Amino acid sequence: MARIIIIGRNFTSRLGMIRAIGEDNSENEIIVIKTNGDKPDIDAYSKYISSYVYAREPNRSLLIETIQRFQLPEEKSIIIPVDDYSASVVDEYADVLKKDFMFPHIEMSAGAINQLMDKSYQKAIATTVGLKVANGVVIHLEDGLFQIPDTISFPCFPKPLVSYTGNKTCMRCCRNRDELELTLASFSQKFPNCSILVEEYIKIDKEYATLGFSDGEKVIIPGMIQILQDGRGHHKGVTLLGRVLPEDGFVSFLNDLKKLILETHFVGLFDIDSYDSGGVMHFNELNLRFGASGYAFTGSGVNLPAKMIRYFLGLPYNMEDSINKATLFLNEKVAYEDTIEGYLSPFKYKRLLNNNDLHFIKNQLDSNPFDMFIAGQKHFLKPLAKYTLRCLKLR
Repeated sequence: MARIIIIGRNFTSRLGMIRAIGEDNSENEIIVIKTNGDKPDIDAYSKYISSYVYAREPNRSLLIETIQRFQLPEEKSIIIPVDDYSASVVDEYADVLKKDFMFPHIEMSAGAINQLMDKSYQKAIATTVGLKVANGVVIHLEDGLFQIPDTISFPCFPKPLVSYTGNKTCMRCCRNRDELELTLASFSQKFPNCSILVEEYIKIDKEYATLGFSDGEKVIIPGMIQILQDGRGHHKGVTLLGRVLPEDGFVSFLNDLKKLILETHFVGLFDIDSYDSGGVMHFNELNLRFGASGYAFTGSGVNLPAKMIRYFLGLPYNMEDSINKATLFLNEKVAYEDTIEGYLSPFKYKRLLNNNDLHFIKNQLDSNPFDMFIAGQKHFLKPLAKYTLRCLKLR
């Protein structure tokens, strides 16, 4: 049995990690630290957890103090961040934590993961292993002020250089300099000191994600996820509906991704976003944590979090597993929020709940979180009116 501390703001990401660990060994002691409030979310009702506590971001020292409450006197606990903020804090305080805890790292060097979160740095490494990337220019926002270099070509696509320093509101296609200036000015009102990566716009034919685990010497990436539908409301750009695919047809690309991870010396769980443009696969970005879509692989038979825990504990683990069949999955949280914001009809939402192979919340082995999720849903008359009005406006 091991004590495992899961940290993050998104209850779907936390719940997927809770279940991956609990399904592998129900005797593990699972501690959850929620960072976006002080009230329990539905993951608090999972049968696998032992403790559920709070450390509201962006108070980094509070998070570290909360983690240290759960250190053991004679053995190391395992820390698993499930979002960029928590991964960043654990990495920043690696020197403080490493005596009593095990966690994802790069050569146990404090700050190394934070450096690798820089998307332009990631892409520089990606090109050295033969991966295709979009060209980009970095613009720095200082006290809301910025300058747009003449070297930027249009159309372009801006995004935060480091994900946890901003949100996705600036991520849109800008067809000319005026549109880019308006986008950056709007974004700077909320994030006045931030760096933006402005990439050339490349038409995306198919969008993909994948997940893996690296022990520093070998990397496992057991398949691919094709993103079929993204959220359009509060969770814009987050996968709503996707399909897990075997590695067939992606072997060469996945081998290049493995080379990328080994080049970084990263140890831990990761996910990678990519896309197909004109039949050519492109690397988009590397996330140095396991997000909500991670459970798509767990539910498809490859439990990557369990492999990492076994690695940390010095137990045997298999780095040769692979996905064997295609599986359709649903992120109910994103689907529900799209529904109450009027982007998805309540009727389509109900069909999605009933017609997929795999769900991130609904789970026969751990049913209480889904029961709480359904119990908390609002009446759908107002969402239906919003959806109808939105459809009329689009005509």
